[in-house]
Amino acid sequence: MLALGGGSHLGATLPSHGDVGRAFVSEAVFTALLVGSVFVVADQGVGAGRWRILLPPAAVGVSTYVIGPWTGSSLNPARSVAPAVLSGTYVDLWVYLIAVPLAASVMAAAWRPRSVDLADRGPGRDEVAC
Repeated sequence: MLALGGGSHLGATLPSHGDVGRAFVSEAVFTALLVGSVFVVADQGVGAGRWRILLPPAAVGVSTYVIGPWTGSSLNPARSVAPAVLSGTYVDLWVYLIAVPLAASVMAAAWRPRSVDLADRGPGRDEVAC
């Protein structure tokens, strides 16, 4: 506050022009892309496709470029809460506290890993004789 003054919002993420609908959808979509890119790397590893390691930083970079001007490109509730608390700017904070965890949860529930070994997880429904 001393260095930047009171009107700077200290990095708080705010929907531009109060457009919370676009901010909600944008944050949700890019959070899902980020979580999905992390799952791809975790699931398939780097192996021969070492380029996959670039997916998470690319998702963050593209989101910053595309939705940064609209939403501040949070993709992380802590990234929104800390500046809001420090600056006292709580305008539309709910967007970041709901859209981001919701999108991450939906992606986590929908993701089906490919690299899980059957021996590690035990018999599934199809392998058990009734």
